[in-house]
Amino acid sequence: MIPFLPKQIAHRAIFVYVLALPFVSLLFINYAMKFGYIIMGTVWVLGFFLFTSYTSKNWLRIKDGVFVKYLLITAFSLRLFWVIGSYLFYLQATGIPFEFGAADSIGYHKEAVWLASEPWSTVWRYYFGPNSYGISDVGYPLYLTVLYKLVGPSVIV
Repeated sequence: MIPFLPKQIAHRAIFVYVLALPFVSLLFINYAMKFGYIIMGTVWVLGFFLFTSYTSKNWLRIKDGVFVKYLLITAFSLRLFWVIGSYLFYLQATGIPFEFGAADSIGYHKEAVWLASEPWSTVWRYYFGPNSYGISDVGYPLYLTVLYKLVGPSVIV
């Protein structure tokens, strides 16, 4: 077993992706991605395979403690980059951060805003009373309602 991802395999994977993308797009022309998404996907595939090939070979030679630090820093950096990038992308594309078709989250927010102005008894009956619809979707609205009641209206934007 090879303990790292060789460049040859990474380059082949990139080649297969770049070669398959136009054929799949032509085969399913009605479902083809927009050009911007194709570019973004290509950048992600290139970044993933080239970065994995580079890091997996170089990280073989470092000590376990340093490896854990590098892994933590890399994981945190990738997540931070994704959160900031997706926030800006969706904000520019839809005017709402993080989602296309944000019906659920907008509904949860409106529910929280409504319940924040109600007394605790209403909130309790709404979520946990005999006619409640269950507790599977109450996390965000209940959290925001409690936060609003404890901190004040500045938490609801």
